[in-house]
Amino acid sequence: MQWRRALDLFHKPAALELAADNDHRVDLLVDFGTEVDGRLILELTLGAGVNLMACFGESEPEAAGLVPGHHPNPTCYWRLERGRRRVESETRGFRFVRLVFSDVLRPLVLRTVSARATLTFRDRRGDFHCSDRQFQRVWQSSLYTARLCTKENTIWDGIKRDRVGWYGDARIIKLAVDNAFFDPRPAEAMLMALPTGEWANSIPNYSFDAVAMLRQHIMFYGVNRPCIRPCYEKILKLLDWVWRTQTNRDGFINRTDRHYFGMIGFVDWSVFPVGGRFEELCWLQCKYLEALRNTAAIAAVLKDQRTLSCLAPRIAGLERLISRRFWNKRKGFIHTLNHIGNSSVPPGAKTGWEFDPFNIPAYGIHYRKTYEEQVRLGPSGPSRQANALAVFAGLVTGEKAATVLSRVFDNSRVPPVLNPYFAYYEQRARALCGDPAGAIMKLRDYIGNMLETENSATVWEIYDPAMTDLRKYFGNGGPLWTWPLSLCHGWGAGSIPIAAEFLLGIAPAAPGFGAVALDPCRQIPWSFEATVPTPLGLIRAERTTRNGAIHYTIPKRMSLAPGTQYRLDRGGHLMRVTKG
Repeated sequence: MQWRRALDLFHKPAALELAADNDHRVDLLVDFGTEVDGRLILELTLGAGVNLMACFGESEPEAAGLVPGHHPNPTCYWRLERGRRRVESETRGFRFVRLVFSDVLRPLVLRTVSARATLTFRDRRGDFHCSDRQFQRVWQSSLYTARLCTKENTIWDGIKRDRVGWYGDARIIKLAVDNAFFDPRPAEAMLMALPTGEWANSIPNYSFDAVAMLRQHIMFYGVNRPCIRPCYEKILKLLDWVWRTQTNRDGFINRTDRHYFGMIGFVDWSVFPVGGRFEELCWLQCKYLEALRNTAAIAAVLKDQRTLSCLAPRIAGLERLISRRFWNKRKGFIHTLNHIGNSSVPPGAKTGWEFDPFNIPAYGIHYRKTYEEQVRLGPSGPSRQANALAVFAGLVTGEKAATVLSRVFDNSRVPPVLNPYFAYYEQRARALCGDPAGAIMKLRDYIGNMLETENSATVWEIYDPAMTDLRKYFGNGGPLWTWPLSLCHGWGAGSIPIAAEFLLGIAPAAPGFGAVALDPCRQIPWSFEATVPTPLGLIRAERTTRNGAIHYTIPKRMSLAPGTQYRLDRGGHLMRVTKG
């Protein structure tokens, strides 16, 4: 206690002499205060040899050994002999470390304990400060999470597990780092590694997320990056493979004998209507349509008229077919044409077919019931996933937007999204349906509650506010599942692009930010100051008082999108733009 009281921010801590208990053990829990991707380093002076076990965790229960986990194994062991010793672990993601010294028969002095962290970016060009303390914490924690998960030549999903470049995660992480660090290298390395004759990560919609990544890359960095043309050729090869081998006569994605993640593909860990063959899943066909639209937009920028001509009838046909088969004007877009089990089960409950969407090994039941036994229970109800992705696919306009907003996003009977990943999709879709203020506030409340309730410095993979016991750390498969929940998961960084696009109202309107669209959310009264990096220089946005006018300063060579000029002419007292 005396040692702890002497700690401050300005001096290195003194050495700590650790006393053994009656069993000759020393048990010490170290909290680094935040997540790190790095190596644990200990420097000790030992009066006699000891055995050391270090148990790593992103939470205190993990480090205490109360949460099972073998991916990765959380424990390391060393035999240390008498004298001055240095211990250095392999690189891993952690916040807490439990150090257990056994067979301690002589004095044990801990001279230093440190974590040597690895960070890809040094300088941050974009910044954000607002008067709402909770959203400020959400923004900063989201950016730190994205930063930890972004490496020089890839973008990981998490720093503990899986440390893998999943393209669906990378799509959101890229949006976050583009708005702050503005470094194109990690996303370019991932895009250059995109497979063209198989599904990326064995997940069909993750291949389509890579197409969205390339379009976003062009809008932020322009068409002159060396990777743009080769990546575009990869996208064309991928979509040609999809068209030839993975679609049915209607043009819908269907299932083949290929390997799929979790046996049935993946869209979200949340509860939603269970089931559907691939060609009967609204959300999957919407992801495909979005990918075709994004490819057409890239083709237009690159002046590839041949591709544009080929894609136009496929886009129009797919749009008509999805709307005809999946749209219900009283419900919104239904999740699937045929489901298994009860389509209106309460969140967390099992279906009549004993299928639990949180239990990955049980996905085999879904495959058997759907494909082998060909169970047909008819159309399901709507899901937030299907409707959000229909918005992204450009299928929701006019009266449909009002229906989706009221019958799905504002409908408490539709099972909620329980992870920050799809919370970004749902809330961006909400904003595009005409409620940007609601989108900002719901994302703030959901992630902010997670950070504050759990005293977390990073965004979790999954967060269910109703789960308050140890099960909240166990992951998708329950207490026997050995892939513990990731508590630093970059796919939860969506508050940063939401803040840029809807609160600040800043979005590129031409490749490389050659033109910018400015359309801020005026319903939220916060004051703020922010910078967004572009190839032409920084865009600055400032509102000095609550409900005051927003002043933008844009680079001299940057143009205003026509819609922005119209808004300036109609309401210049609410928004001012200068060039500098």
